[in-house]
Amino acid sequence: MVVKKLKTKKQLEKKVVDLNSNIKILQKKVDALKKLEDVEKDKRIVIYRQYFTYNLINSRVMEVTAFFHLFVPGGSDVWVYKLPGYLASLDVTTGDGNSLPILSDQELNLLFINENANFITQDSLKKIFEEQMIVNELTLLSSDENQKSHFVGFIIPQYDQDHFQKIIIKWTEQVRKEDTSKNTISQYVNRRHTVEPTTSASVYLNITMDRKKYEIQGEPEIAAADKEGNNAEIKDGEQYKKILQDKTNYVYRIKRNCPLKFTLKWSIGIPAMIRRWAWAGFLIAILVLSFSIITFIIDPSTSYENSKLLAGLIAMLVGFRVLLFHDIELMYRWNVIYLGFLGASVVFILIMQGITYVK
Repeated sequence: MVVKKLKTKKQLEKKVVDLNSNIKILQKKVDALKKLEDVEKDKRIVIYRQYFTYNLINSRVMEVTAFFHLFVPGGSDVWVYKLPGYLASLDVTTGDGNSLPILSDQELNLLFINENANFITQDSLKKIFEEQMIVNELTLLSSDENQKSHFVGFIIPQYDQDHFQKIIIKWTEQVRKEDTSKNTISQYVNRRHTVEPTTSASVYLNITMDRKKYEIQGEPEIAAADKEGNNAEIKDGEQYKKILQDKTNYVYRIKRNCPLKFTLKWSIGIPAMIRRWAWAGFLIAILVLSFSIITFIIDPSTSYENSKLLAGLIAMLVGFRVLLFHDIELMYRWNVIYLGFLGASVVFILIMQGITYVK
């Protein structure tokens, strides 16, 4: 009987120890969520300005840089944010250039709970993000609206007092092949980005590129829709403002507290001057080839002079290719045309020399 009571007592003590351990683990989880949520409105991180720069590197890759000006309450060290899926070459820094850790839900579990748990999930981070949007409503821009969003936590510098912080997010974005035009010799890339309704933060959109390689084809198209998805009438200077307008650089500002969803479309192609030189080479090649063929038919003894003329044409076409056709994708059709002229020139030189040799 005594032994049985001792066993019962030990079992009870073990249960108490296990219960205390579970309570501690649960408390850690609760503290972790509270640390992330900051449920009081005046303790939330607020974005007051956001600036997006889209820089075309080449016809297949675009570099996107997002600048955020944040109000950060004292003691805050985690900013939950939504990324448009998994991003290539993702880099996050402060305005001083210091890199910031980017933690997924699994890594946040390890940081705050110190165990392999799944208490912090994508759903819980999404809930925190949506609660933050009561204060500041925005969505990180992406050309692929069908891409699944991914929620992460940025570990930002912690200070005791409230302060302002500048955060820079940079990544490269794939330009899909289907976004390239199909109906012109000089092809161009179509881009499309959306901006969700704004509240406390204005949004700046900066489209830029290397002016020696690319330029915007026509003027970007900007449209807006209301909450029901109906087209809304917008005017420059009211809902948005065009700040800068140039062939290689456009800057737009969407005002604060705008309830509309904006869509910005633009096309990027080869500069007009390069296209003109390409057409000039095209016409010169036709004239030179036609002249050589006609004169050789009329007088076969001109084969030597025609060969020198065609050799000069070949040198010109190669020079144009090296100096002007810097983007293989957008100038692909021009490359094919120039290769055709090169092949025709070489074949005709060989034909003339062969006929002359036989005679």
